[in-house]
Amino acid sequence: MHCLAFSVLCTFFAEPYFPVLPMETKPSHAMNRVISKKMLGSLIKSLRCRARGAITKVSLMVSFPLRRSRVAWSTLLLLDAGSALRIGTGSIVRAYGSVAVAAGGTVAIGQRTAIMQGSEIAVSRGAKVEIGNDVYVGAYSNMRSSRRIKIGDNVHLAQFVSLVGGQHSFIER
Repeated sequence: MHCLAFSVLCTFFAEPYFPVLPMETKPSHAMNRVISKKMLGSLIKSLRCRARGAITKVSLMVSFPLRRSRVAWSTLLLLDAGSALRIGTGSIVRAYGSVAVAAGGTVAIGQRTAIMQGSEIAVSRGAKVEIGNDVYVGAYSNMRSSRRIKIGDNVHLAQFVSLVGGQHSFIER
């Protein structure tokens, strides 16, 4: 019985899961150089965004005794050039979340606001997310804006809430 099971497993795993491309369909060396330049550009842009986020975290850490605002070290801040992130006095962004702001985008977090672990905020080019004072955003919530999201004062959002702000244009056919 064990030999039969072993032979079935060997037959099953002998076939490749992904087909191998014929030799003529593989990309040329010139395409590899183009892809590498694009990848290098993306890598540099990503590193710049991460560096802006790290500088923002350090500045919040330095001003913590006065402002009592903080962003957890495990929270990913991606701030594009020309973006704005404002965090009010006494506010906190908990661990393992992310805040990504594209160029011209703005995230404004009011005073005494708590954004719990795993929450994500993504803002497109020229969009805004405004969160008022004394707001609680539950764990693993998701906010994505291509236009504007505004949350007023004294609002409590539960866990796993998704807010999507934007506009879709439909063409009638």
